[in-house]
Amino acid sequence: RPPPFCEKGETPLDKLRAGLLTGREARLLLLLAGASFLRNQLWLTPSPLMTVIMDDMRIGYRQGGQLLFIVTVLMGISLFVGSRVIDRLGASRAMAIAIGCLALDGLFAFFCRSYPLVLVGRAFSGIGYGLGSGAQGVLVTERFPPARRGLINTINAAVNALSIAAAYAVTVPLYRFFHSWRGTLLFWSLVSAAWMGIFILFDAAHAPAAAGAPSRAPASLAQAARLPKVWCMAAAMGGLTILYTGYSSYLPSFLAEARGFSLQAAGTATGMISVAGLAGCLLCGPLFTRLRAVHIPLLALELLVLAGAAGTALFPSHTGIYGGILLLGFCFNGWGTVSVTALMNMDGMTPRLMGGAVAIYSGLGGIAAVCVPGMFSFFQARFGIRSALALFCLFVLPALAGTGLYALLCRRRGA
Repeated sequence: RPPPFCEKGETPLDKLRAGLLTGREARLLLLLAGASFLRNQLWLTPSPLMTVIMDDMRIGYRQGGQLLFIVTVLMGISLFVGSRVIDRLGASRAMAIAIGCLALDGLFAFFCRSYPLVLVGRAFSGIGYGLGSGAQGVLVTERFPPARRGLINTINAAVNALSIAAAYAVTVPLYRFFHSWRGTLLFWSLVSAAWMGIFILFDAAHAPAAAGAPSRAPASLAQAARLPKVWCMAAAMGGLTILYTGYSSYLPSFLAEARGFSLQAAGTATGMISVAGLAGCLLCGPLFTRLRAVHIPLLALELLVLAGAAGTALFPSHTGIYGGILLLGFCFNGWGTVSVTALMNMDGMTPRLMGGAVAIYSGLGGIAAVCVPGMFSFFQARFGIRSALALFCLFVLPALAGTGLYALLCRRRGA
């Protein structure tokens, strides 16, 4: 009888060796973590400095919001377009290009004084974010065996959550150091340019031009679109993305207006979503990513996301609010770690197809999130801010439906 957690003929030492990363894998993981960290710094740096930017550029709230909004929109679009770039150039070279696009953001902000040109720089940041996200999924599928993908996705998701929290923590100190919001963006752009050089030196320069598919092969996006399970996971991701975007965007205003929080306390409470998300990545990844019936934890986490979101909006006590915030952040980020690993390991998935699959999986939710400001304004005008926030809980329904259909497809095909 084999030891616990070991397959037949496998010893605990074999299990330990299989779980360890090789030097090349560890190097790639570090390069991907750095790219993920820089993507979030450049994306979120204008958020804590919005009033400073508005005063300096003499723009209003609508134009200031577009500095963040355009990144989200281009992020979703570039996931779809980027899948073709990955097909042609390979994931490693596409990642290098993505990091280079990030570097352009701060250069435009520092050297261009007109608002439209600064917005162009922000557009490059969105393109880099989307292209880099797609390339990262392909690289993980291509370079790591299935047994280690859960661990790698857990680490990547944890770095993502940690870098979001770090963006809110370090942006203001950096602004005080440079005495300029433009200088702060330029700093991260220069770091991105240096990281691009490091990535090219240690990975892209030694990578094949493409994943080995013939030049006349169908695009990965078209091939991935033929997999029903990809659309099921995309529906689930899209629903949760809309809910999460609505809460992360409007929770500070809700807490200040409806619950009497100060602006600082409301911002701190909202930041707890990322802190809880870090814990969710680290715990849910190792626990659930290797299960065959992965739909069970996915459904459970979706229901807990619903409970956390509803509790945050409907419970007036501080215990209910903070408990809901922690539950929402923990379960949403934990769900993301488990679902992306399920996407990589599903039947018919190959490293080449992963670029198109990630585009569908993440891109639909990112593009759908464009509707969040309009929906919130519509709900708020008719039902008030508390009900407007609570109504976003309805977007758990497509998540539950998508995961349920995914489970049915797995049972039919014996997956």
